[in-house]
Amino acid sequence: MSDTIVIPLPERLLAVYAVATAEPVDESATRSSGGVAVDVVPVDAAPLPPAALLRAMGASTEALAKLGSATEAALVRSVGSPGMPPGSELTAYATAQTLADVYDGVLIDTVIPRVVESPRAVGDDFRLADWVVLPHSAADDGTLWFTTKGMTRFGLPELQSRGVPESASNAWGAVLTGVAHVLTQLVGAALRDDPGRAFVELPARLPVRLRDIAAGYSDQSRSAEDPGLDVQVELGLQWDPTPQDDADSFLTVQPPADVEVSTEAWVAAAVRTLFGTSQS
Repeated sequence: MSDTIVIPLPERLLAVYAVATAEPVDESATRSSGGVAVDVVPVDAAPLPPAALLRAMGASTEALAKLGSATEAALVRSVGSPGMPPGSELTAYATAQTLADVYDGVLIDTVIPRVVESPRAVGDDFRLADWVVLPHSAADDGTLWFTTKGMTRFGLPELQSRGVPESASNAWGAVLTGVAHVLTQLVGAALRDDPGRAFVELPARLPVRLRDIAAGYSDQSRSAEDPGLDVQVELGLQWDPTPQDDADSFLTVQPPADVEVSTEAWVAAAVRTLFGTSQS
């Protein structure tokens, strides 16, 4: 089995945010600048996620009430290239956040989709956890299937992980955040060396440290000198492209090829190694 996997990178990425507001948006706000385009449409004509979905993704009662009374929606778009940090994504978000502040609007991240109720850091304090979520569902055997939502904004496929015991659900979400951090850093470094590349090579056996997990939740932790953050586990990666145009391709996080225990046992052992427990 190969020690690496090769995945394609998109040539262009599209960032889209929506700001729903009851206040009329001034025409000057729709002028394109800095690679960002803003269009204002009646809220009923805007491609907004259903309120029930936004509620399920954590939107507050106050935000949903404001959304219900909105009359206009400013659609903020920006096109850019893959990279880390994702320049076009951050630019579009910053514009949308400004509009939400000025017009007392509800800011919606359409990729996840989720209402953004606390401003995100776009500079040195960039937090990957603000941009990627980790929903999971129950399989027939009682284990969990994790998938990410948000990795595509970095030019990467979404992650998935099957066979996770329910007792490890919270801890495994943290591990996948660490995986996402490591992968975005690897791809970012590859693109800095060769910005026009169409493919990137990734290790099929990926080490993930507590330090990587911490970095996914707070940029400041990257420079932490606590040696306890260097404990690590090794995870297997598999490229699972989909033949369907309307379905996601995945990077599957699974036991390394030479591990001969069940996925449930492997996940529990990895969680114990990193956190000292197999419980959530």
